[in-house]
Amino acid sequence: MNPTVWNVDDPPTGITLSTNTFTRDGYVFKGWNTDSTASSAEYADQAEIAVPDADVTLYAVWEQNAPIVATAEGFTGPCDGVAHGITVTVTVPESGATIRYGTSEGTYDLTESPTITNVSDSPLTVYYKVTADGYTETTGSAIVTINKVDGSIVAPTAGTLTYNGAAQALVTAGTVTGGELQYALGTETEPTAEWSTSIPTGIDAGTYYVWYKVVGDANHKDIDPACVTATISEKTTTATEATKIETPAEKTETPAVTVIAPKTSEESVSVRLLILFGSLSVTFAIIERIHAFRRRGEDFRHGGSCGGD
Repeated sequence: MNPTVWNVDDPPTGITLSTNTFTRDGYVFKGWNTDSTASSAEYADQAEIAVPDADVTLYAVWEQNAPIVATAEGFTGPCDGVAHGITVTVTVPESGATIRYGTSEGTYDLTESPTITNVSDSPLTVYYKVTADGYTETTGSAIVTINKVDGSIVAPTAGTLTYNGAAQALVTAGTVTGGELQYALGTETEPTAEWSTSIPTGIDAGTYYVWYKVVGDANHKDIDPACVTATISEKTTTATEATKIETPAEKTETPAVTVIAPKTSEESVSVRLLILFGSLSVTFAIIERIHAFRRRGEDFRHGGSCGGD
């Protein structure tokens, strides 16, 4: 800022002070004073003063701006499908303040707070700056945290199963909200097989312990494992009444045997044996050789045993 100069040989009756061009962060220029420690101004900016008899040094008088009073509120809560950011409330001054936002400290290029809707790996930090004429600007930050919520499940149920020789699904599938339903076979106390989204199957009759759990998605918590017991029952065979075959004790007839003698000793004969046991008929075909011999001038033909000569 240039000094105000005049000619002492032809001094003016009064002079106008030059316009102040000095600035000081956080302060308001109040005027001038010849005392460097003064807290109040003796001369206003661009004031007209009497010409002094000698050089005069004027000192700027500064008044610190009133601080802006602002508070910021972040958000911590469950995922509810709503976008959440921070809220900045200015109480001093009551009006005229300007709020700017950013996602990195020192950069305030947004007119509205950044927001997030879903659960993230780390919270969102929102930075802000509040300015107002005649007041000292203020800055700060607040955090937005979205937490996972509980999912819901309709548990799988065991079906009514009977052995049929084929693999059968042991349970009816359950349903979940906010995750993936997984199954594993195991014992009564713990799962022992690998977890899978496929419903376990069984073939043999017996008891099966089907474990299930929910692996939550990005916005939902996991649901702890639980167990449902499934049973494949043995197949039941219904017996039908068989036809009873009776052999009367009093039926003692000797089976009839018919032998037809061949004409020569080299011929064979068919012997049919009919045995009657109640209603059961059995027929045997016996091939025998017939041996001829002569006794007292007569021909006799005699039947031999089965398979003999």
